[in-house]
Parts: sequence; structure tokens; C-alpha cells
Amino acid sequence: ARLEDALFYFNKDKKTLLKDLRESLTNINFHPKLGSYADKVRRLNDLTEYLYKTILKQKISDNLKDAFTLIKNDKATHLVSEFSKLEGVVGMNYALSQGYSKEVSAILSEHYLPTSDTSHLPSTDDSRYLSLLDKLDNIVAFSSVGELPKGSNDPYEIRKIVYNLIRLIKESKIDLDFNELFNYNFSLLNSNIIYNDKIKGEIAHFINQRIYQIFKSQTENDRLAKGIAFSNTYNFYMKFVLFDELVRLIKDSAKSDLI
Repeated sequence: ARLEDALFYFNKDKKTLLKDLRESLTNINFHPKLGSYADKVRRLNDLTEYLYKTILKQKISDNLKDAFTLIKNDKATHLVSEFSKLEGVVGMNYALSQGYSKEVSAILSEHYLPTSDTSHLPSTDDSRYLSLLDKLDNIVAFSSVGELPKGSNDPYEIRKIVYNLIRLIKESKIDLDFNELFNYNFSLLNSNIIYNDKIKGEIAHFINQRIYQIFKSQTENDRLAKGIAFSNTYNFYMKFVLFDELVRLIKDSAKSDLI
């Protein structure tokens, strides 16, 4: 029955082009205090321009420009509204069927990656950076309205988003200082949301706690793990570089003492 339902919604979706669904995102709520998914996409677009032009000093590729006319649009399809786990995959396949290139279509799916500690990673820089900014905006936006989890309750799965962000940064070797990105991301939120260093510090601490847990699983040296994880830098990738190097040096030193 579910397969028949999927086929029904798929045939219904074929009546509308993916690019024509952008306006429908205004009717899909992102968060009561943060607006719609149309607002989310606008922030993502602005963040991408800021990252490429101000930080990376690079031009935005034509593939990424084309992808931005479609990004998140599949949330407005009948198929995704009924089968939410297909978000991104539906966008990619609909884009392919409507004549978009494999590169553009892949961005629609890959910017959600990674989704777990074992899932694939984005395969191109465009997908990697868009994934990074998408996750960052979720963390910053939700935290700005008091949704950063302090107990077991985590309705927006922020812990999962943070772990996936950390994995993306570490395994894709994204060497960036996030301080500027945090500040710019906050500036894009609704004017009634008050930004201050306290909120930014809470987000950084939340991320650093997850990094600390990862380090703790790899060493018995709690002082080392804590010192690097909570060091005063917003370059999270360099924390992993420093940790790996110091762990290696300590192991090499221990081997030398045995000789």
C-alpha cells in the first residue's frame, strides 16, 4: 500500500517543475520564531555568498548557482510531505528527470550528508560547503531561540546535527575559523532575535563538548583531551590536527623510553 501511495504522489508531483516550487516554501514552517523554509533558504544563500566571497575568496560555481534555484524545493512535493526521509533524494531525482546535470542534481541530495557516523560524505566542494552552512545555520538559528538542548530533550536533533557537522569538518579537512561565520549567520536572523557573545559562546562550548567526547574515546589523558577540545579557537578542524599530532608524539616518546 505504501508503494502504491508513493507512486500516486510521484505522478502527482510530475505536474509541477521542481524550480516552480520555491514560492511554496513560504508555507512550510521552519520554526515558529524563525520563519519559513523560504527564510531558511535565503539565509543559506546569503551564507554561501559570504563564505565564498569574503572567506574563501572564490567565485561561486555555476553548478552551485543552478542548485540554489532548487535547494530544499522538494520539501514542497507531495512525495516528501508523505515520506520525509526521502528529502534530498527526491530533489536529486526530480532534477535529473527535468534535465539538470548530475553535478547540480547531486548537490540537492549531498548537502544533507553526512547523516550519521557511517553515511557517505559529500563528494564535491560545493556539496561540502553547502552541507557545512546548512548544518551551521540549523545550530545557530535554533540556539538563538533557546533550543540548544540542556537535558535529554532534543526535539530538533541538534546533538545529531553537531556530530555530523564535526565529522564533516574533520574528515573533509575543512580548515576554517567559524567565528566570522557565527557572527554573520546571527546577523541574518529575524531582527527581534537578540545576538550576543553569550549565545555564541554556548554554541561553541556545546560543539567543544562533543569534540571532547571524541577525544576521550581515543586517549586516557583527560588533561590533553580537555585542554585541546576547549581551547580558545573557533577553528574546530585544527583541534583535531593538534590532538592527533600530540597523541602521536606522546606515543613516540613512550616507545623511545622503552628502548
